[in-house]
Amino acid sequence: MDLIWHNSYGTTSVDAICDRAGAKKGSFYYFLSRNRSSPPPPWKRTGTRRRRKWIRFFSPTIPPLGRLDRYFDFVQRSPRGTSEECGSILGCPLLSIGSEVSTSGPQMFVKRSTGSLDRKMSYFISAVRDAQAQGLY
Repeated sequence: MDLIWHNSYGTTSVDAICDRAGAKKGSFYYFLSRNRSSPPPPWKRTGTRRRRKWIRFFSPTIPPLGRLDRYFDFVQRSPRGTSEECGSILGCPLLSIGSEVSTSGPQMFVKRSTGSLDRKMSYFISAVRDAQAQGLY
């Protein structure tokens, strides 16, 4: 996932993935051919971590405007960390990868990206709805 995020989906080669993983190319293709309908484990782990963050940011136990503040504070701080680590600002991995695969990528990735964005949008809708109900918006 880091290779795709740092470079792009289209330029990340099987060789680069195997080098990073310390795996042989044959193992990559063997795994891929057996698991075509489900995303690779790194994609799943990234999604799980992302969902946990969103749940923390948008917990209904936090006042609605506080939910938005927490999220936007993270969005403001996050690029600094990646910039220091990578030497450049990489942006949102979900949007970067999702936009790249949305028209020509494997449908599995397109569906996952779309579903993830839909879930994220539901958190924003909930926060705004709760703010309206409390007369804050």
